[in-house]
Amino acid sequence: MKDLFIYPTDTVWGIGGDPFSIETYELIAQVKGTSIRKPLSILTNDVQNLIDTFHGSESYTALFDDLFKYEITVGLPKASLSLQFPKGPFDDTDFICFRVIQNEIIDECIRDFPGFITSTSLNKTGQPPIYDSDEANEFWHRYCPDSNFISSDFLKPSGHSSTIILISGLTAQVVREGNHIDNILEVLKSHGINY
Repeated sequence: MKDLFIYPTDTVWGIGGDPFSIETYELIAQVKGTSIRKPLSILTNDVQNLIDTFHGSESYTALFDDLFKYEITVGLPKASLSLQFPKGPFDDTDFICFRVIQNEIIDECIRDFPGFITSTSLNKTGQPPIYDSDEANEFWHRYCPDSNFISSDFLKPSGHSSTIILISGLTAQVVREGNHIDNILEVLKSHGINY
């Protein structure tokens, strides 16, 4: 499991790895006790990485800059992406969800990957996500001690799950409301996105 990372995000602790390797999804499913067919989010540290992989996204640059100031996960149509992810985890969905978080922790996690890493909450399936560093450390030692544990004194997860929205064209669907839903809806409205 040396290619897996446990790391803090702005919301909760996460676990991830190379998004282009099926082994990553197999290992995370094993650690979390879930199905490999459950899709994971994809995390990057730069909005431009997302723009570069999303066909027709030039018109979304300002929108993404505004949205990713908040704790948000954005689902984009799978057919509009130039990235190819492994068969299995994303077969049953038309969207792939992305997060953009800019800090030194995420920079370190994706340094050995092509600008992206998988992202899902650190917890056993059915249990609450972990946002406390001591609990994350305990989980690491218990379930995946061979993975890379990256901690930070300056980054403290908020303890709230991110808002999840799916965007297609000029329409957005709110899948999960998070801590900054009002700000996010205001951003969507200001960019002419219906929800």
